Amino acid sequence: MNIDDIVKQELWRSLPVYFFSFLIIGYLDMEGYISVGKSETFVLAFLVTAMHFSLMVWYRKKEQIDNPSIF
Repeated sequence: MNIDDIVKQELWRSLPVYFFSFLIIGYLDMEGYISVGKSETFVLAFLVTAMHFSLMVWYRKKEQIDNPSIF
């Protein structure tokens, strides 16, 4: 099974997105802006990451961006 290079790159880039979305959702929960349980924080962070992942893969395939480097 071959995984597309764009999908593989965006999958690796999704790890920091998951980490930061988990921290932000946890902070919002601690401050009382949202009310979610501890286990739902993981799920909500995963949903945010999945949306980011799918949008980035869709955009890079639509624009045919093979190399995301800015140089």
